[in-house]
Amino acid sequence: MLLGLLVDVSHSMSNSWHNKDGKKLPRIEVVKETLNRKLKEEQMRRRTQRNDLDNIDVFCLGMGFRFPMYIEHNILTCEQEQPLKEQEKTELIDLICDLLALCEILPSAEKLEDFKARLNQKWQQCTRDVLDQSVIVENVYADLVDFVHDALYDTAMRKHHRSLQYKLSRHKLPRGFGWLSRFLQESAKNKEEKITTTSQIAATQYADEVFRKTNSDFTNNSANYVAIIQRYLDRFIQSYTASTLQAFALGFTPSEIVDDLDEKQALWLAERIYSELDGEVRKHIELTIKLHQQKLLLARQSISASLDKKELNRLTKRFVQKFEWDNLKPLIEDTVYNILSQHFETQAKKSFPHWIRLASAREIVRPLAAVSHILPNIIEEHIYSEEVMFGTTPLRQALDRAAIRFIDEAYKDHKKVLLIISDGEFREEAEVMVSANLLKRRGVTIISCLIHDRNLISQIVSGPGKDWPSGAKRMIDLASEIPEQNSLRDNRSQKRFARTLIGKKLCYQINHSNILDEVIDNVFEENNVEKKWYTTDCKP
Repeated sequence: MLLGLLVDVSHSMSNSWHNKDGKKLPRIEVVKETLNRKLKEEQMRRRTQRNDLDNIDVFCLGMGFRFPMYIEHNILTCEQEQPLKEQEKTELIDLICDLLALCEILPSAEKLEDFKARLNQKWQQCTRDVLDQSVIVENVYADLVDFVHDALYDTAMRKHHRSLQYKLSRHKLPRGFGWLSRFLQESAKNKEEKITTTSQIAATQYADEVFRKTNSDFTNNSANYVAIIQRYLDRFIQSYTASTLQAFALGFTPSEIVDDLDEKQALWLAERIYSELDGEVRKHIELTIKLHQQKLLLARQSISASLDKKELNRLTKRFVQKFEWDNLKPLIEDTVYNILSQHFETQAKKSFPHWIRLASAREIVRPLAAVSHILPNIIEEHIYSEEVMFGTTPLRQALDRAAIRFIDEAYKDHKKVLLIISDGEFREEAEVMVSANLLKRRGVTIISCLIHDRNLISQIVSGPGKDWPSGAKRMIDLASEIPEQNSLRDNRSQKRFARTLIGKKLCYQINHSNILDEVIDNVFEENNVEKKWYTTDCKP
């Protein structure tokens, strides 16, 4: 079987419907959701029952896309074109797009995520040597605490042990001075306890305060860090994503595209980013040292200790650098990934009209097994906008493009079904009916799936009602008559019922996705097509 779908994406399809789960969505989104779901179900059913997936070929056209064009007014001077500044925007509002081609051109969400992950990994590989300059593997917290503690304790104890008071406390005094000996010993003991306690507390407190200040500085300055990264990477990533999306549209794989990254440029950018961020970190180091060493000096004075200020500064700088860069490295990775995502979204929006134009120039027919989506399943916020959809309904041109496929010699022995999903509001009514009738004579069964706000069709009908809107009347006229029943000759009750359907039209009002479900189920049951149209519950 050759199954064709003509899907109306004109302005009326922007109105909302409820889908299978009761969620309110644009009509075209409900249709897309239903068609894609039924496609997957049929593929799974045929695989489970080991039916041939290749005996159904599918094509799908969207009617009513828009394509913005910019026209520059030129003048000819000295036999050369010279563009003027004036530029005019115009639109094609009746573009027909091959939706299977669009699905193949558009990168899927999974492919984009795979690409972004690969690109992020490539960026890290290119920049590892630069950013690894910031890697500090030793335990700088313990090094700083140990140094401060040992310096305070050792120098204070040495000075204490050289003091006259300590020396007297260690000597036996003459009889009658026992009280003085006990006083000196108690004072020496208290001094040593103070040195021990102050050294421990001051060392831990200094390291903890520096750590808190480092984290606070990072939090307060993270927006500035992100701005620095963006300033260097924005233009590079913008250019790269534009060419990348173009490469996706041409069919290149994520690994091929990632391999094309300019590694020299990436390395140069990483060096600039590292240099500026490192300068910001060093500013915070100086402020942190000035702020917190004052408290440490007071503790030093209280126990008469001394510190090697040069070594203290070195270890403090090392300490701050480690924890700043431990925070900065994941921030850089996240920021690069976010910039990629933002530019992909922006460039995808810009590229979408071009993709539609590319898809409109193609004519694709695919076996059912090779179709992943009948309608694109990505970046819906860009698809469902008046910039690219919701134009007019060029049904005549769509029928002509469908006819090219149906009359192809490759499908002369195929059953042919054309499913038209529309409200019937199209121009060129006479020309449309000529094309439709020619297709019917060539053996194409046309099934009309009417979309309308009013409930018009409650049973299978042979013609429109008098008060029906013109669009609904056109959809009835387009539909094929239910074919004469040949497979029920031994079933009298069904045969009697079949006689009542002579002249009835294959036109269904699909104001709910459940009805569209049934219609599609019937289409896929190609071995029982005739029987199914009789037994379907057509009520909306």
